[in-house]
Amino acid sequence: MKLEKGLVSLQVQSITNLDQIKSNLKITLEKYEGIVWTEENRKDIQNVIEELKSPRTDVKKFAAAFNKEGTAKVKEVYNQIKEVEQMITDIIAPLEKSEKEYLEQKRLEKFIAKKTKFQPVIDELNTIIAKLNKGFGYILHEQVEFLEEWAKDSEEKINSRLIDVTKEVSNTRSKLLDKIEAVNIACESLKGTYDLSMPLNWKLILGNKVYTESLVDLKAILEDFAENQQIAEMEAVEREAENLKMQQEILPSKKEKTIPEEVKEDLPPWEQEVVQETSNQLVKEHKITVHMVVKSNSINIEEEIDSCLSSQFNVTKIQVKEVWDGWKNPDTWW
Repeated sequence: MKLEKGLVSLQVQSITNLDQIKSNLKITLEKYEGIVWTEENRKDIQNVIEELKSPRTDVKKFAAAFNKEGTAKVKEVYNQIKEVEQMITDIIAPLEKSEKEYLEQKRLEKFIAKKTKFQPVIDELNTIIAKLNKGFGYILHEQVEFLEEWAKDSEEKINSRLIDVTKEVSNTRSKLLDKIEAVNIACESLKGTYDLSMPLNWKLILGNKVYTESLVDLKAILEDFAENQQIAEMEAVEREAENLKMQQEILPSKKEKTIPEEVKEDLPPWEQEVVQETSNQLVKEHKITVHMVVKSNSINIEEEIDSCLSSQFNVTKIQVKEVWDGWKNPDTWW
């Protein structure tokens, strides 16, 4: 199919004496070009203006009509050309679609055939990877899948790729075990260097960093932690010693033994001073006289007073000098 290009005639209404009109207008333009209005030529100029107004209106209207008609004619030819283009597209489009479907089917068949062939090798490799990941809290290597882009590769290239993955998996596990062993050794060494009472738990300290960071960085992290743990342990020992000291100052020792009271005979019984000597200090006890007004129906008033005071003080002995019933008359209270 070949396109033949050439001139076509568009049948439209036009002005047939354009050249004559243009010639007459040129003469008029030359006659009145640069003219200055005067009383003598004013009427002549006005007549020329009136004569030209009517043809100017006609030309203006005809130009608009010609543009509309000419545009329609051109658009008609344009639409005819586009119609031919669409007819060609309607033939090509379904053929191209069918071609894509055919090529996709062939690509899929090729992909499935190669994937089926290499799947046993991939399954075996994934078993090795699963064993590698087992026992670790981190995915050291993802499972291998036969990718679609591999279908266009040769079998030799696919085999080489799978062998490289196998070596990588083996090396990854070996390197990781060596790194963990080095981390354990570093923890033991730091425990002795910083004289720590508690061992360093690298799993809690490092977490997943043990899989991703270099051994140099891991050792730096462990050393910083050991230094901080040393400070914390020293502070804990100091706090424990301080608490023990405070307890010893507040509570009497279980081994303390008291010496019998030495009563000074020259003082009244309620003002006698008793001295107790202990293993580390002197404890002085004073007996004082308390004036009280007690209202009670109890037969043994001494026991009742003892019970009342012992709830607030460390009272060892109560001696009642006098039982006074003057409380009945408030005027006699002191």
